Amino acid sequence: HGYTRISIFSKEGKYLYDISSQGEGPTNFISISNVTLHNDLIYIHETNNRIKAYDWQGNFVKKIELPAKVNGLITMDGKDEMLAYVPNLLGNEPTRFYLLKDKTVIDSIPNPFIYPKAAFAQIFYPEFQPTFGHMKGFIELHSDTLYLVDKEWKTHPYLSINVGKYQPTRKERYNVSLADIRKNPMFGKNTLRVTGEINHRIFMYGSQTPRSEETFCYDKRTQEASKLLLSYPENSLDIPEDAAFKPRTIVKNNYLVDWEQPDNDENPIIVLVEP
Repeated sequence: HGYTRISIFSKEGKYLYDISSQGEGPTNFISISNVTLHNDLIYIHETNNRIKAYDWQGNFVKKIELPAKVNGLITMDGKDEMLAYVPNLLGNEPTRFYLLKDKTVIDSIPNPFIYPKAAFAQIFYPEFQPTFGHMKGFIELHSDTLYLVDKEWKTHPYLSINVGKYQPTRKERYNVSLADIRKNPMFGKNTLRVTGEINHRIFMYGSQTPRSEETFCYDKRTQEASKLLLSYPENSLDIPEDAAFKPRTIVKNNYLVDWEQPDNDENPIIVLVEP
């Protein structure tokens, strides 16, 4: 998915059609901040507290107006509930998750960390990001911890991932002084999103300040992280020159998948990489 378009492909990788479109209508979406698949529906996060659901043919099914702001959902096969994570932009949000059933909050999970109030907050960076693909969990963006969520909605530390100088610390995010503002402590840092695991390797991509996107691989056996550059060779697919592969999800536990929008704005392209 992109920020303004969601496309459906066949198992052979052929573009089929789009799910709805960007617009102001009741069955359109204004923007896309996240996409979640749950119980045969496609949930498009239109705003922090409004989600629109579509079936796989692109038909609008329902709108969910949530009673609180959330940044995304973690779902489980066979479960009606969804775990919604709460943005902790200023460091003092007392709730970390809401357990939802449709639009009803049935439980809340407190945030174990309350940070000192900063003179200046990096409010564009959430506290953590959900995983994609077969892993159910989230990575904390200001530490090195990847958490997994079990079927009882409990969170468990899975492993520590350290990407060195590219990884922001809690101090850089929540304890910024006025003197640090001009230095921009988030410069060159990545807000990582974990795609999943293949053969003892965790694949991630990060949005960096200044804006660029990079791919990382963490080897659980050596406990080392490396930055990958997967660029596209010259081809006739009309992929933008500055495009680089980013592992958005994993299929069949073997292939990293990305989605590219050609310069000609016609059929989008799905790209598979065997790492």
